[in-house]
Amino acid sequence: MRLASAFKKTRLDREALWSRGISGYLPIVLVRVDGDRDNALIRDVTMAHDFARRRGLELDSSCMTSVALMSEMIATAPELDRLPTDQDLARLQFTTLLYYLQCTNPDNGLVRDKTEPHAPASIAAIGMALATIPVVVERGVVIREFAAKITRRRMRFLLDCRQGPEPDASGYKGFFYHFLDIETGRRPGNANCPPSTRLFCSPAL
Repeated sequence: MRLASAFKKTRLDREALWSRGISGYLPIVLVRVDGDRDNALIRDVTMAHDFARRRGLELDSSCMTSVALMSEMIATAPELDRLPTDQDLARLQFTTLLYYLQCTNPDNGLVRDKTEPHAPASIAAIGMALATIPVVVERGVVIREFAAKITRRRMRFLLDCRQGPEPDASGYKGFFYHFLDIETGRRPGNANCPPSTRLFCSPAL
């Protein structure tokens, strides 16, 4: 009851939700996390989210921590110069994972450039998503077989994308256009081809 009361008092607009990695356009699955011991719960929620999206159910996932844990997370002034702890890094990795979970097309692995539902995919975001895969597997957040399947689907789709001078091609002479349609992988409109392709190539290698 206290939890429900707290939510009723919260009135955040859509832009405020963006700063928390939530689009604000979709239903929200709220998960309470009480520390690193909940890695198994995080893994289950990740897989359930993917299953739901494959069945056409679009939703956002968000984690809520207890007040006591939040007080431990908030850095005081003397701590600002300290090196990050394993707990700090684990928290950062998890929030990063949530972005890629929420903004990845499960059918082809393309990743939106931002949380806005109609935003195109970007080759830079796809590359950075690839870079997260070994980390989340090593940390036990996502199982290896699941991560490998995501990676193969993403790489196979991009390999099959058409390259050429056509206006709707995905790239030209091995360089992908920065923005790609998240469903077809084709160049949307007049998207340019900046050097952000390197942000894809390095993690892919």
